[in-house]
Amino acid sequence: MLNKLILLFSILITLTCTACSSSSRDSAQTQKVFLEPNQSVVLPKFTYEDKLSLKQLMTTSYQDKTHSLIVFLNLDKDFIEIKGMSTSFINLFSVKYHNGIIDTKYYVPKLLLPSVEQVLLDIILCFADDSKISQFLPTGYKLNTRDNTRELLNNNDNLIYKISYEKLNEHNLAVKLTNNAFNYTITIKYL
Repeated sequence: MLNKLILLFSILITLTCTACSSSSRDSAQTQKVFLEPNQSVVLPKFTYEDKLSLKQLMTTSYQDKTHSLIVFLNLDKDFIEIKGMSTSFINLFSVKYHNGIIDTKYYVPKLLLPSVEQVLLDIILCFADDSKISQFLPTGYKLNTRDNTRELLNNNDNLIYKISYEKLNEHNLAVKLTNNAFNYTITIKYL
């Protein structure tokens, strides 16, 4: 009996999430993202020198709450594709970012998820070359990359982002991202 209830509950959740799906297409040229509460930039176009497909378990800590999700991330030259699902394998969202256009599909109410633009910024900060990142930073902001760490400092030399890397499968991959401006941390395990 309990198994039937669990199955019924899972089906209802899936149907509810599917019924709530929506999609949008936006130009990144008008999408502002925030480096910190008082400093925004236009979401930059993405360029990457390699082709990479990753499956990740991401754990986000924000306001004393922790949430985990499974992410499928594909990077290819000027293309980012992200598919997110809950740890119980319920689709949450999918995002494609190519040539400055963001195609998004939500399978749950949009308010339950972080800003797609902010997620794309985090990915760009983790994977783009220093020279590409420096092109869109405001005057006085500094990017320091050394060994297994990348830091973004504002014009007052306050640390905004700290990204830690590990060498995995011949790639230097982000394993932890800390955003001090918005007080969140993302820990990444590769599956």
